[in-house]
Amino acid sequence: MFRQRYGRIKKRNFVVLAICLVAVLLPVLILYLISAERAESGNIADFSISDQSSRKVVQGLGFNIAAIDDGNLLNNNSFEPLVYRQNLIIDSGNDEMIKIAMPNDPKTGIFSESFFVDANAEVFATDSEGHRTLKKSGKVSQYFSDQIDDFQTLSLPPDLPHGICWNSVVESDEKVIFGGSNGYILSIDSFSTTVLSRLPSEETVVGVCVFDDNFLALDENGGFYKSSDSVKWELIFQAADKFLLTKPEDNLEEKVETTNSSTDNTEISTNKTDETETSETSADKTNEAENEAELSENVKWFDLSSRVDDQGNSIFMAVGETGYVLYGNLEEYSIKQLKSLDDINAVTSNSDGFYLVGNNSLAFYSYDGENYRYLDVSRKANWQAVSSRGNQIMVAGDQGQVVFSKDGYSFESLNNETISELSLQYSEQNPGDQEVIVIKPRFISCSILSNNQFVLLDSRGMLFFSDNLGETWKNLTDLATKKYNIVQRLPSGRLVMGGLDGKIEYANMGLVIKLDSKLEQGKYENGDLLVLEQTSTTPVIQPKLEESETLIGDWYISNPSAVQIQLNNCAPGGGRAALEVDLSKKTTSENELTGLFSQQIIEQQIPQNAGLIIRQKLEDNAYKDIKNNTIFSFEFWAKSDSDELINLNLSIEGLNLQIEQINKNILGDWKKYQGFFLIPKNSIREDIALWIQIELNGSGKLYLDNFWFGAADNSGKNVLANLFEDIPESSILRLDFIPIGSKKYYSESWLSSEKFYSAYYQDQTEIKLQGQANLAKSMELCNSFNANPWLIIDSQVSDSELKHLMQYLFGQQNTPLGELRTAHGALSRFSDIFNQIYIEISDQNELIENDWQRKLYVNWVIQVLSETPEYAKAKKNLIFVDGMQYKDNIILSDADYHTSDFDLDHKINNITDLKQFNDDFTEMLPRDPGRGTTIRSELIRQTNQNFEDIRLADVIATALSMMGDDINAALINLDLTSDSVINTFAHCYGNIGQAISGMNPYTVTSGIEQENVLAYAYGSGNKRIIVLINLSEISSSCQMLNIDLKGFKQSIYDAKGTLLEQSEVKHRKSVYSLLPGGVIILEGTLPKSQ
Repeated sequence: MFRQRYGRIKKRNFVVLAICLVAVLLPVLILYLISAERAESGNIADFSISDQSSRKVVQGLGFNIAAIDDGNLLNNNSFEPLVYRQNLIIDSGNDEMIKIAMPNDPKTGIFSESFFVDANAEVFATDSEGHRTLKKSGKVSQYFSDQIDDFQTLSLPPDLPHGICWNSVVESDEKVIFGGSNGYILSIDSFSTTVLSRLPSEETVVGVCVFDDNFLALDENGGFYKSSDSVKWELIFQAADKFLLTKPEDNLEEKVETTNSSTDNTEISTNKTDETETSETSADKTNEAENEAELSENVKWFDLSSRVDDQGNSIFMAVGETGYVLYGNLEEYSIKQLKSLDDINAVTSNSDGFYLVGNNSLAFYSYDGENYRYLDVSRKANWQAVSSRGNQIMVAGDQGQVVFSKDGYSFESLNNETISELSLQYSEQNPGDQEVIVIKPRFISCSILSNNQFVLLDSRGMLFFSDNLGETWKNLTDLATKKYNIVQRLPSGRLVMGGLDGKIEYANMGLVIKLDSKLEQGKYENGDLLVLEQTSTTPVIQPKLEESETLIGDWYISNPSAVQIQLNNCAPGGGRAALEVDLSKKTTSENELTGLFSQQIIEQQIPQNAGLIIRQKLEDNAYKDIKNNTIFSFEFWAKSDSDELINLNLSIEGLNLQIEQINKNILGDWKKYQGFFLIPKNSIREDIALWIQIELNGSGKLYLDNFWFGAADNSGKNVLANLFEDIPESSILRLDFIPIGSKKYYSESWLSSEKFYSAYYQDQTEIKLQGQANLAKSMELCNSFNANPWLIIDSQVSDSELKHLMQYLFGQQNTPLGELRTAHGALSRFSDIFNQIYIEISDQNELIENDWQRKLYVNWVIQVLSETPEYAKAKKNLIFVDGMQYKDNIILSDADYHTSDFDLDHKINNITDLKQFNDDFTEMLPRDPGRGTTIRSELIRQTNQNFEDIRLADVIATALSMMGDDINAALINLDLTSDSVINTFAHCYGNIGQAISGMNPYTVTSGIEQENVLAYAYGSGNKRIIVLINLSEISSSCQMLNIDLKGFKQSIYDAKGTLLEQSEVKHRKSVYSLLPGGVIILEGTLPKSQ
């Protein structure tokens, strides 16, 4: 039939048909293969999302707010005092007195003897299981330092020869070295390990000192030796090697003018540094004539000392017989011979310079060894020993003479009658020690202790002690058991004595403290912790500033004696202090202003007949604000005790255009004064400093507090000032700027004011200005972000501060702190506002010594908070976070989470890099023995971006790669002190964080093997959040295979974090193109069928 209808089909037709099919299909096949190859090489990744989510709920991404301000262009606005703390371990005591044998706080020595009197004190006890309880709180009524304990004999090396006499001692970083006869050096580490060494010369060591990072030793023949470890010594030079030959100078009478003191032909200078600032005229020089003859090899050297000058340079000085002095450094040094040719027996030094004493009443001061001046010592003696402590100087002679100076200038003779009586008694009680009765002892060593205490040692080994500035003396010889040649107080708080027979004894010198009331039960015991807190209106150590530098935020006064910071009268809601101005004291200088905190004197022209001037320099942010704004507002609080009006004139100095000044008349009790400045944008020059100036005219006393000056738009916004409009919401805000328990702030500073204010903190000789925000206002900031707050409790918190914190946060409104919370602007308890409140317990103060103590501290804070009445109602809202870094990598505390930091040091170039980052991070996490080999869930409190070319992909990938597994939340740092986002990744980070908070992670799998593109998915119900990340340096593409994304919102970001596009996904299946280092966020709701 087929053949009848269509006829016979020829074979060639089949061949042609086959050829045609091949011709059509072959290109298609080739095109498919090429497309597949290109798809794989172009990183077009396909992803599928699992049907079931993880049971874990992630807490999202958030911000660690590192800094914030209230828009105030005045850096120091409320004259707050500085706070100083001590944390001391109690050694023993009774129900009244506390004894600290060796203060464990290295800063103890910087405080004056009565500084901590009236300080707040708390004593904590720790039981055998580590539970910490408050034992006592009160005020310090007595504080005595350098109280001498019983002497102990040091265990000496067995190879120490007999008959060694120790002549000199020095300490550096808990290492003590003694120098003695026959070149022997004894090195002592923490008064436990001793090592004996010897100088190559084997000559008697007469002096040792610290020089730079080395020890320096001097033998009696002028050999100088250096050692970095106090064991191996090398010869640096001999004193005779570089003796300077010069012609004799003019006579002493021509160099030093006369004075009425008993020392003939001398002038007493009142400026120790004059010698370094004047030319070497005959009126300036001293009796430093050098001998024409070469230095004899027989010259003996007696002592060595060193100091660090104002420029940080180390200088040493050695002294010897017939007036020889050698001074300088290891590269350049000089030898001089004083004209008097008297033996110089001893030298000491302090921050001011060197003090030299010797025979025939020789007593000189020298700043640097070049020039000298006589010391104002009225007594005549062959001075044998000299000691210094701060500015205090004590000199002892060979006939019982002792003189003392509080400032290094004027010396007074101490009571010698008691010394003679004690010496006579000693002679009578020890008749075998000498044939002659000694009434006037020959002193060979002396030392100044704190609290008006002195120790003297005479040639018989008798110890004289005074605790009242030398008014009376007593014998301490019974405390020691051997004869000694040297006595000295060490910086570590020990009194050491070196013997004539090689023996060494030492006594710990501790604190004795008494509080204002006794313990009701028990006594102070070994291991108890004493915490002291004292405020001061002036720095304990004056900061070092360059001549052209001013202290940020300092107020400069035309008459510094007219103002003082007082703590008893401050503005409402204004912290703890205010500035008191006495207008009876007018401006004293036409061109000098003195810093209120720094005491720095600067030269600035002051108009004639001006009132009292108070100025503060504006910093760089003020220039930026003036360029961007025209209207500026100011406010301050003031009070007057005068019956007459006091005129306050407020102006801005340094503008190149005149603007209207503001005048306010002050009268009566505390009142807020306000006003406006109109400042043209072209009125500033960046090469001229801007100053806010206050000029006061009137009589009586005026009090000033809480100054605010800034752009009018920021007025009254407090910590919400300068917030940018497009700031993203976030799930968590860590309030790193709220210092609860910080050693840099006084207790409960977070609730002491509804205002944002600033205060200084002293770190050694540096003073730093720091902001202080109110807690309620900061919680309002979290609410504006729609974020849960994360608070930090540092290691200086007290029992009462923790209880007040709970009452302030969660107490009823009718409680005292509940009422204060309402007054600060909070609408209700914070447990009613936030779903979760994180409380991190950490040791940013670096006070806790070991892991066991860290665990105990975390558990103690949790215990105190949990035992408060407010805890029951807030329990469901609180999350306790252990912020300690455990050296043994084991966490034992009762906290819900542990927290640590992300450190991004390099790019995450591919998935392999990311896996390595995760492995390295998890390896560092502390293990929880209670949970087997697993780790406690971790929270990332901050992400440190440690390289410049970091990308958005690096930040987001590390934050999400372990989310829901090892990590439940991650934060990046955000600085809110500017009107723009400092961290450019904040927008993307915050959007993801807010979106995924409270969601469950979904597993995402890739259909092809590739290294460049990541996908993460989170969901709750039908809501889904998908994050796509491109780790590579080229554009990449991907698609989602098993999910309908039509209608989802997509947000496209580049590597810098810039939001490039927000749009709606138009198709069910789409290919998404990611920029190098970029991120895409897909957010939406799935159809109900999915």
